[in-house]
Amino acid sequence: MPPTVNSVTECSENLPTLIRFYDVMAKCIRLVQTHDDELNMLLLGVIQSSIVRCQSVPENSVSLRCCHEAIEMSGLPKTLMELIDNVPNQTFFSDLLKLSFNLAVVSDRSALQMMQSDGVNVLVAALKPNFLLFSSNSNERLTVCEFVVLLLNRMFSLKRVASSTTLELPRITRNTLEIIFDNIQIETEKNVIRSMKKRNEFCYLLAEIVDNCSFEEQAFSNEMIKDMVMLCVWPEIIHISHWLDNVKFDSVDENIIFKSIMLDIINKVFISLSQNPEFQLLNTFLIQAFMSLINFEYSKTMYGDNVYTVLNRFLLNLPYILLNSTDCSVRNDCCTEIIALIKLLRSQECFSRTMIDVIICIGIVSNDNYDLLRKFKALKADILINAVISDTLKRKDYDCFQDISLYGLNALNIFFRENQHNPEAQLMVFNTVIRMVKLYLVEIDSKINQNLILDLLHFIKNAIIRYSDQVEHFIGAGGVEQLLDVLRSAKYPIQLVILTTLVDLAVYRSAKNRIKKWKCASTNEGYLELLCEIWRYEQVRFDFIDDEFVFREQRDKTAAGNLADDCSPAVESMFMCAQPKIYLLLQLVEFPDDDDDDRGCAREDDVRESTIRACGLVSAFRDKATVAHIHHYYSLKLGEVWHENGLLPDPVSAVESQSIDAMTVRHAYLMALIRMIKREVTNVHVDDSEIKMENKLYEEIRRYHSNGLNK
Repeated sequence: MPPTVNSVTECSENLPTLIRFYDVMAKCIRLVQTHDDELNMLLLGVIQSSIVRCQSVPENSVSLRCCHEAIEMSGLPKTLMELIDNVPNQTFFSDLLKLSFNLAVVSDRSALQMMQSDGVNVLVAALKPNFLLFSSNSNERLTVCEFVVLLLNRMFSLKRVASSTTLELPRITRNTLEIIFDNIQIETEKNVIRSMKKRNEFCYLLAEIVDNCSFEEQAFSNEMIKDMVMLCVWPEIIHISHWLDNVKFDSVDENIIFKSIMLDIINKVFISLSQNPEFQLLNTFLIQAFMSLINFEYSKTMYGDNVYTVLNRFLLNLPYILLNSTDCSVRNDCCTEIIALIKLLRSQECFSRTMIDVIICIGIVSNDNYDLLRKFKALKADILINAVISDTLKRKDYDCFQDISLYGLNALNIFFRENQHNPEAQLMVFNTVIRMVKLYLVEIDSKINQNLILDLLHFIKNAIIRYSDQVEHFIGAGGVEQLLDVLRSAKYPIQLVILTTLVDLAVYRSAKNRIKKWKCASTNEGYLELLCEIWRYEQVRFDFIDDEFVFREQRDKTAAGNLADDCSPAVESMFMCAQPKIYLLLQLVEFPDDDDDDRGCAREDDVRESTIRACGLVSAFRDKATVAHIHHYYSLKLGEVWHENGLLPDPVSAVESQSIDAMTVRHAYLMALIRMIKREVTNVHVDDSEIKMENKLYEEIRRYHSNGLNK
């Protein structure tokens, strides 16, 4: 005898009993499905009751987890899908659907079992328009749609788990797609609000399937693709004798939503199909439909106030439609219309979502197709985008300014990166950049998105630093000082990019002088104090310690294994860090005549004198120790690399052990020198004058020499 309902909920720790219970119930349902409707209802009710009883306990209880595991390990989910595939009557179908849905809600793996049992195709088959089990107005139709979407979402939540990465995508048949599309067509032809809502539910279902499933070869018939395109361009373009000819398009929310969903669907479908010559004409229809929308006198008669909503959706999908097109003439015409749209929006001072979407479209298309990039250059798109950004700088709408500037800079970056900008754009862009940096400094703490300064810095590199004449203009306009001001206020990731930009600028003598003279307005500290602050912050952020570079104590245990995997800790520790950038900036500005090739093997007298010189660049004693560490960063890194060579020598590199030993000794000497300086600056006597304390520190550095050092 199978367990009772009460025993099911009481034996929470008896998993085998629960599994047997659900297996027996599944077998009973299969045996009596065509013989006794009342018994079927009773059996399904028993299972439903057991789930409800378990759901009434706390979410993390043992009994609830045990119930879910039993359902997942039993054959019940698979049996339910098999029964739905051969359902005998309306009542039984409704009960099966309700139970299956509830199982999928409470258990991810039950949903997965249903999916693996061809659940999507089985459930969609029940949506046939001529299916006798329920009428076209039955609520079960929408329940089926919701159920399939739930199964897809559950499956992909499981795929995100590492142990489930091998899950196969459901494979959809042509019959399944045709059933869904037949329902879309039927509800569209009815053309009333209630049917429009149902049609949109079927569209959501189709969109989820296109996003998340694989398809049989030729699952999309030519006629289906044609109908999908016609729905996208309805009512702008209607093919002669198409079934949509007699369907009036009303500008209601349901139809606007419908257009948006269908555009997304056809866009994804066309990615793999548009190279087929047979579909190129349909692709052209989509481009022409977009161009007709830009004629607002015409399009507003169809869409009214919703015209911009439809236009925005077209713009989001237009890049991929344009890139899929092989008709050069149509593509060029579309590019011309895009530029005309920007000019129209700008003349109307309409800096809305539509303007942003147009700029995004130009950026995507220009990045992926060189011919279209050159076409946009010929149309002077870079000058126009810069003008739009400049216009938004005059406005007090910071959200609009940030969005347009963000995507505008992305698009302009492509033109300058590929050397496809117009010559007259350079000076215009330079002026815009300077104004944007100044605005960022004013509003940094309250309104300006930090991502905007990142894009601005990348743009400075592509549009200014690559051109020496523009660099001199930028330096002369105070660009270096403004970057240092931003460096002080910005967050750490942005500081990394600013430091890289300053290193690029520091090769220019005029930039070096301005970096040296810069003072923070609030603290009157110079750039070196700021660099020291960032250096120390990074040490804390990444848990660096003073003896970070002493491999024998800290890294020997792991370095050999890393080196065996072709990973150099000495090199990898430099990635995405401020330290190498800070070192380069210090050397370029303060020690421009030093030769990096000789720095690693300089005489000890030279090392001590250069250390004193570095310490003398700052006044605060804590900063003196930090600057000494920065100054010897290259030599310390060189010592690390030599030490790694000694840990795992390469038989073909001819690295001599004597060289390794010598560099190891030198590395230890430098670290000991830096530790001594840090110790001295923490032990200064507050009663002494600064000059006396400083002289004492320098005397200690000159006297210092390492025990056992071979000179």
